[in-house]
Amino acid sequence: MSFMEPQDKITAKVLVVDDRAENLFAMETILKQLDCEVYTGRSGNEALSLTLRNDFALILLDVNMPDMDGFEVAELLRGNEATCRIPIIFVTAINKEDRSVFRGYLSGAVDYLLKPVDPDILLSKVKVFLELHLKRKELEAIKAKLDEEIEQRKAKEIELLESNEKLEQFVVRLQQASDTDGLTLVANRRCFDRTLDKEFELLKRRHFDSSNGLPLSLILLDVDQFKKYNDNYGHMEGDHCLREVAKALSRAVNRPSDLVARYGGEEFVALLPDTALSDAVHIAERMRQEVETLRLPHAFSDASPFVTVSLGVSAIVPQEGANTRSLIERADQAMYQAKMAGRNRVLSSEDVLHV
Repeated sequence: MSFMEPQDKITAKVLVVDDRAENLFAMETILKQLDCEVYTGRSGNEALSLTLRNDFALILLDVNMPDMDGFEVAELLRGNEATCRIPIIFVTAINKEDRSVFRGYLSGAVDYLLKPVDPDILLSKVKVFLELHLKRKELEAIKAKLDEEIEQRKAKEIELLESNEKLEQFVVRLQQASDTDGLTLVANRRCFDRTLDKEFELLKRRHFDSSNGLPLSLILLDVDQFKKYNDNYGHMEGDHCLREVAKALSRAVNRPSDLVARYGGEEFVALLPDTALSDAVHIAERMRQEVETLRLPHAFSDASPFVTVSLGVSAIVPQEGANTRSLIERADQAMYQAKMAGRNRVLSSEDVLHV
């Protein structure tokens, strides 16, 4: 089944070269019986000119011509990239036993026809080359179509890859947006809850495999007397205060596994996997100092003329009865005791036990 459509039908072209008009007429008359276009030339130069402007299926070339004989024409055609593949049949009165026949094949000839030309032999030979030419053209058309389809497929694959990348980026951005607090741009409560559950399960598996694993620590903190701040400075300033506090808290943690989240209102939380309680207390103190360094005026606070935070720290290992709720509750109790002790300070769950 051909890839070529009916409107793409190719009519092969044949060039007949002879310096004698009667020979050209005779050959042209015979070749009209075939489905081809016949071109004629009366010299070697004319033949060369025609081959540069047309894609010939075959050249019937007279050997004996003035100025430039058939051998010279064939050699020039063979030396040109555009014409070197055109088959040439020499038409000559030279006997096939003549040494010139060998020269003809060296010049690029594929066959010989002896004059006077036998019409049946001429037609049978030309038919073979016409069929070969048409098959070659059909294969070229198939290859061109396949190349086009390959390029289209490549373009579609690239487009699909780009679409998939954009979709993946969109999903990532959507996930980030769904996990981010819109005001402070740190993680939101939903993201914290999910991460806490995941880290606790990882902690249990690690402790099951080895008793040397570090605990999961948590810091819960509250902006001191934030209601007074909001009431006196206004909600816009209150929002600005929470954003700056969130940035300060984020600066105090360094590991990618650590999570700072807005727990609700003016409360924030930090989740610290593989962190001992003593190390978590140091991080909490760094958070407190980062917020204090902001020096956001708070003239209505009993703790400081600037915005401060009170922080409670707890840690958990997967012992019997341990769960995430107890981790949060103990951090909340420590934070409450920090507030009762005068605010702007860090207390751990161990501190609370010794009160």
